[in-house]
Amino acid sequence: MLRAGVGPALSGAERCPGCGGLLGAWGSYRRLVRWGGRIDGLLVRRCRCRSCGVTHALLPAFLIARRIDLASAIGVALAMAAARRGHRPIAVAVGVAETTARGWLRRLRVRAAWLRMGFARLAWELGGQTARAPPSGEVLAWLLDAIVAAHGAARERFGEGVAQCVWSFSSATSGGLWMSNTDAPW
Repeated sequence: MLRAGVGPALSGAERCPGCGGLLGAWGSYRRLVRWGGRIDGLLVRRCRCRSCGVTHALLPAFLIARRIDLASAIGVALAMAAARRGHRPIAVAVGVAETTARGWLRRLRVRAAWLRMGFARLAWELGGQTARAPPSGEVLAWLLDAIVAAHGAARERFGEGVAQCVWSFSSATSGGLWMSNTDAPW
């Protein structure tokens, strides 16, 4: 998709996540995506619910809403921070500015307890388990444990059809909103 510059299309009888009504095509917009050391444009298609009138962007699972970077880059930053690495080595490892890495970690720390609860619940509903206390005393380690547990439980229950990338899985299951400032992903 990134090479072609076009995101996913509405494939048929998809339903509105809010009310369950049928979705119809509703234009598109161009979005910037940073990947592989470069910034490219991606055409993101939109759809509109025929019942409630709400519009939705059809983001691919490897993207996070309102972020230019791939979910995998932010996920690597989360994993490194959970291992007690600072924002400077994280920025170097994922190829972003220090301020960007620091911003990701701040946002994740603010939302960590709430996100952990959602991913832990998902893991439990799928038959998996998470740690009862933070593995290393760090709130981000606790969040990472819950995301990995939910991904593992989903792959065990549903097989190889579930996203292989844990970060694409976390983005898809939260509707792309796990780094959001205002919207609730659950």
